[in-house]
Amino acid sequence: MKQLLSQAPQKNFAAYRSTETAKELLDLASNNPQVLIPILAESTLEEDVSNVSKMVSRETNKLDLVINCVGYLHNAEHGPEKNLREINANQLK
Repeated sequence: MKQLLSQAPQKNFAAYRSTETAKELLDLASNNPQVLIPILAESTLEEDVSNVSKMVSRETNKLDLVINCVGYLHNAEHGPEKNLREINANQLK
C-alpha cells in the first residue's frame, strides 16, 4: 500500500478484518485520508462484501487495480506451500 500511495494520487481502498491486525494500515490511512480509505469487512460474510462494493461505488465508478489477499499462507499444522505439488485439497477446506 505504501508503494501505491507513493505512485498514485487517486483513491485507494483497503479492506481489513480487524483493527488489531491493521494498525499499520490505519496509521497510513490517518496520514493519507484523501487517498486511502480503510474499510472494516469480513470477506467470508456476503453482507460485508456487498457493503464494501457499495462503499467503493459511491466513491468511484471505475477501479484500475484490485489486489485480493484474502486467506492465510499457513497455520500451526501446515506450512506455506513452495510449489503446486505441495498443495493438499484437504488443507483448503
